[in-house]
Amino acid sequence: MLFETCGREGVFSNATINSTTVFEVIDGPRSLSMMSCSDWISCLRQRLSIETLKRTIVTLCVVMGLLATQVALAQPSDQPTIVTNKAPLYADISYSYDLVFAIGGEEGDDRLKVPYLILVDEEGSIFVADSNPWQILKYDARGNFVRRFGAPGEGPGEFRMIASMTLTSEGELAVYDARQSRVQYFDLDGTVLRQIRLSTGAIGIPEMFIREGAYYFGGNFVDRKTHRRLPSVRKYDREGTFVEAPFTNDNPPEKTSAHFSFDEQGSFYYIEPLDWFRYHVEKYDQAGTLQLVIERENDPIKLPKEEVERQTAAVRARGVNAPNPRLQALMANYRAPEYKKQTNRLWVHDNHLLITTGLRDREGYGIDIFDEAGKYLAQIPQGPSLPAVIKHDKIYQIETDPETGFRRVGVYAFEYELPPSR
Repeated sequence: MLFETCGREGVFSNATINSTTVFEVIDGPRSLSMMSCSDWISCLRQRLSIETLKRTIVTLCVVMGLLATQVALAQPSDQPTIVTNKAPLYADISYSYDLVFAIGGEEGDDRLKVPYLILVDEEGSIFVADSNPWQILKYDARGNFVRRFGAPGEGPGEFRMIASMTLTSEGELAVYDARQSRVQYFDLDGTVLRQIRLSTGAIGIPEMFIREGAYYFGGNFVDRKTHRRLPSVRKYDREGTFVEAPFTNDNPPEKTSAHFSFDEQGSFYYIEPLDWFRYHVEKYDQAGTLQLVIERENDPIKLPKEEVERQTAAVRARGVNAPNPRLQALMANYRAPEYKKQTNRLWVHDNHLLITTGLRDREGYGIDIFDEAGKYLAQIPQGPSLPAVIKHDKIYQIETDPETGFRRVGVYAFEYELPPSR
């Protein structure tokens, strides 16, 4: 017997009549009437279309849920955290920046003439590269002269251009000579130990770090195809052979350079200027995994026309005495940038990331302070000169003596105090 069930709720079981599958109500309404087979099939199709639609919707929801779960599971669990900053969390903080002592800067000083680079060891001893003539002078933590070593030339212990200095984990002083593309090693008393030569060299004053037998340089490197100077970080093996360039800015703002640093855990920090008013920092762990991206937005700071002209004239005047015609031509055509440089160097200090930057409301430079999570905490208006080293709660910088006008090394006590965490 066939029953009319169209439009009514019921539970069906399969039955077969004349090789045609039909359904029998086994639980449901009992007021049923007889129907022809064709009417039953038509009604059944209508009923099935509604039930099928319901089941299809439920099935699609289940499938979509499973797919969404699979997509979520497919996402790498080590995606870097991206933190975008513009205004600091604290507009005003307590800080001190006081001169402790200065080295050089006096007329007739035969110990330090033209300070060029500064390096400070764990004991607070200060190594200063002097460019007139090329040599290295060592001072104790109080600024007292200890010794000098090195001289102009190309022999052992001699320099043509000291471009970077760093300390190895063995307590040796490594000095990079850009014009000879070589690194010389000294003990802390100035005795020459050994040297290596790099397969390619950097231009300008690159930063140098030596980690686990490898050399890392950050600076301006010349692209051999385009002959453009590009900010880049390059890695060399212990023999001085080029390995890789993990970071290169192919379209940098004018007159910028690559800068980087390591923290005590071996994490690598790389800072890249995006243009004259923005930069970002990338943090990598020892395995090379990108962990954190810090973005710092700012408005461009345009320099007065008189300042641009002054900087241009100063570089062109120095170019007259440049050591070769090519450099003379480059400096003769130099044009100072129209915007204040926003970033120069970075340090990891007391679990904070410190980055030098331009100041909008005054002359000189400031220091942006970020916490370990990449949050922009505050900015300190540091002074007219860029820090060369931040270490032992001090800032070491090359500056002009305000009384004599000579160049000197200034050492400043540097402290800051942030408000309680919000």
